[in-house]
This record gives sequence, C-alpha cells and structure tokens, in this order.
Amino acid sequence: MNNAFYLQDSRSYTGDCLMFWCKDGAGYASGLDRLEQYTQAGAVQQNQSRETDIPWPVEYIDARAFLAVDHQDMKSEMAEGIRTMDMVYIQIKGDWNGNDVYWLTKGPKSVDLGSAVAMAYWEACDNYCQPGVHFWPAAYIDSIARKIVHRQSVDIKAALRGTGIKPHRPKPYRPGRQNCQGCGRFIDERQRYCGCENCGESNAP
Repeated sequence: MNNAFYLQDSRSYTGDCLMFWCKDGAGYASGLDRLEQYTQAGAVQQNQSRETDIPWPVEYIDARAFLAVDHQDMKSEMAEGIRTMDMVYIQIKGDWNGNDVYWLTKGPKSVDLGSAVAMAYWEACDNYCQPGVHFWPAAYIDSIARKIVHRQSVDIKAALRGTGIKPHRPKPYRPGRQNCQGCGRFIDERQRYCGCENCGESNAP
C-alpha cells in the first residue's frame, strides 16, 4: 500500500516498544508483522476521532525496526537436546526490556537480535557456562523473532514532514484554579482538598 500508515496507541509502551493497532481491530501489539496498515485518509480520520492514535508512515517505522524476541513466545523445551555443533544465542537471564529478552553481544547487552553473538554450542559451553545465562538454538530463536521499533529511535515531526499531516495530540492535564469559598483567594487542586493555605477552608466537593 503506497502512503501507508501504522497507528500507534500512544497511551502506553511495553518497555521501550511502541505499541500499534493490530489487523482487524484485534487489540494492539509491538510486532510489526501483526499490524493494520491504513491509508493516509483513514489514519488522519482515526487520529481526529481519538487523539491518542498517532499516525506513523509505514516506510519510516520499517526503516527503524529491528528483530527482538518476546519471552512469552519462547518454549523451554526447544532448548533441550542441543547438539555440540548447533549454533546458539546466549540469553541474559532475569532481565527484560518490556517483554523482550536481552542477548549477549560483542558490546553491551541488547534486545536487538541482530547484534547477538551466535556460536557453536560447544564454544558457548567452554566460555559461558555460568549462572545468569541460557543457551537457545539460533535457528529456533530466528524463527520466533519479530520486528519492533523503540520510542527513542523515532521522531514524529521528522516522520510526518512532507505528508501534510498535523496530528491531534492529547492535551496535557492542567489542574484548574478556583476561588476559595472562605476567603476568595485563588487555590490550586491540592488546596482544594487539603484546605486553603490562607484561611484553612475546605473546598472539597
């Protein structure tokens, strides 16, 4: 689909993952393969009706995606019976970014499977048989990885530049001010319930 858009549900994140609306209205997910793609008109219309649904060009998001593995998709029995020459990835146990597991890399640990170190099982045993790591068959992990995008990798202004779209954004909550029923001075939300700092009057509804 040309000029296709994903719709982000901006009300929450899973770890650093952006969450988007799935195909056929089936909730929302971080994995890009499960997402609905909208026309520009459809994405704008949805954003206007609900400001928390933010349109992102598919091309922009896909270009910044990487492979990661949701721990909920990992079946422990698939790690049994690894053979000596099988290639494995090394999971850092007990640590997640949202639902995504961290992997041993040549640098800092990362959920990006593309940077994970793959080696023969015998080599992993010789060098990394220690508490806090777990070996997984590389072929199996590759088969369950899905593309995601992290919030620090994207910028909505850059993404929508040239599209003509100006998304409606949720307005920040600003507690209202009112006059104290006792002395008439302006009070804030806290004083409304805790008592006016000038006269002590309670203004709670």
